[in-house]
Amino acid sequence: MSLYNEMLQLFRKQNAAILGISVDSKWCHMAYTQSRNLHFPLLADFEPKGAVAKAYEARR
Repeated sequence: MSLYNEMLQLFRKQNAAILGISVDSKWCHMAYTQSRNLHFPLLADFEPKGAVAKAYEARR
């Protein structure tokens, strides 16, 4: 996450967006974003748990 945060301007120059996603809650993401000083959104695949991960067959 830190590397993507540092490289964010390069992605923006290419009209690309960075999004993080995990099954953690939005409250966890807010705390993590603040503690790591991230400048891109983290999405919560929380309810129903892992629905996005399952849709992309990315669940382990």
